[in-house]
Amino acid sequence: MEKLKLQFRTEFFNITNTPSFFIPNNQNDHATTNQVPTADLIAAGTVSPAFGQVVVTNPNYTPSEIQFVLKLLF
Repeated sequence: MEKLKLQFRTEFFNITNTPSFFIPNNQNDHATTNQVPTADLIAAGTVSPAFGQVVVTNPNYTPSEIQFVLKLLF
């Protein structure tokens, strides 16, 4: 007679969905990041509206994930 076992498991990853914000090394190359205004930009009046804001998440960011596992042991 064979014994059968059924196992059910639930796994949660990043359950709070906490973002990981990202500031590139060279901030002036990316249009949506925390651009530091230079004297030329201030004089021209073209300071980025994104100044002082970090709006890009880390490229390695993983959103919340739920995994269900059903395993049959025999």
